[in-house]
Amino acid sequence: MKIDLAYDDTGAGLETFVLIHGAFGRRVDYSEQVAYFNPSFRVIAMDLRGHGDSPKPDDGYSISQFADDVAELCRSLDVSHAFVVGHSMGGVIAVELASRYPELVRALATLDSPSIIPGWHDRHTGPYGDGLHGPDYLKVLKGFLDVASSSTDDQERRAASMKAIDAMPHHAIIGTWDAIGDWDPEQALNGVSVPVLYLDHGQPDLDYDLLRSFVPQLVTGQTVGAGHKALMEVPDQVNAMLSRFFANAETLAAEARESEGSYKYAASE
Repeated sequence: MKIDLAYDDTGAGLETFVLIHGAFGRRVDYSEQVAYFNPSFRVIAMDLRGHGDSPKPDDGYSISQFADDVAELCRSLDVSHAFVVGHSMGGVIAVELASRYPELVRALATLDSPSIIPGWHDRHTGPYGDGLHGPDYLKVLKGFLDVASSSTDDQERRAASMKAIDAMPHHAIIGTWDAIGDWDPEQALNGVSVPVLYLDHGQPDLDYDLLRSFVPQLVTGQTVGAGHKALMEVPDQVNAMLSRFFANAETLAAEARESEGSYKYAASE
């Protein structure tokens, strides 16, 4: 079912950034990136279905539908060949978008999106699934999200992010959670040919070799001193790496394919 997403369309550059927030987030999560990039780029940030100011229908919660929603918004705004950034589940959607709509994505960056790695979601989120379908779902969800925060994070900002979840209806929370678990990363990754940046904020068990077997053009990075919401906590780090990656995406992707992600020195005799 088609819906009209709430969005902000700012900046006036010749090139476009499309920003996709994570599960249980909002487009305001990207306020630091919007402020940084919109003097030189057109920047579009939206609230996904079930989130923020967008409609919250009873159904339609799948990664493919989220990607279709983003693609439809881009078409309505005459956007093509964009730089796409996805935080957390937004990175999952960005990968699906690049696979389903290759003409739309010029290069993509995922910010702390370990669920794009085959098998990761099942290994690390399984214990929370039953609780999220029960009466204490908000407590379970906030406990899950809090694991990925850092003691260095701003506590007021952290509390505000948690409080915003209270406004989401249960069906949207469950639909969003189940969408990630039902998604097939291998099928989507096999369809991605554009440059890809994976920017980690401290997640466990990141099998870059496995991910690189699907996307040999993979470039990786690591933020310091922040948890899952690093885009808000250390925007200077995130923005600098996004800027450098997108400015050199094709060159970096070619180097990654050649080097398999690391320098190769000559063997000493």
